[in-house]
Amino acid sequence: AAAAEIIDRQPTIDPESLRPHGRWIRVEYNLKPVGYECGCCGSVWPEYAKFFAYCPYCGAKMEDESDES
Repeated sequence: AAAAEIIDRQPTIDPESLRPHGRWIRVEYNLKPVGYECGCCGSVWPEYAKFFAYCPYCGAKMEDESDES
């Protein structure tokens, strides 16, 4: 009974808060877009990566579908 009380008193952790969050950063070469880079791990993916909600390499959740700056 005492162990159950100790467990019940512990705070609950939202698993989503443990996932890293990032942003897609547009990568250009000679002023032409070539893909997007994950703001968390730095992996570079083709143009269609801007449609990914998560980085395929590190699993970071992308806040926006792309960073157009």
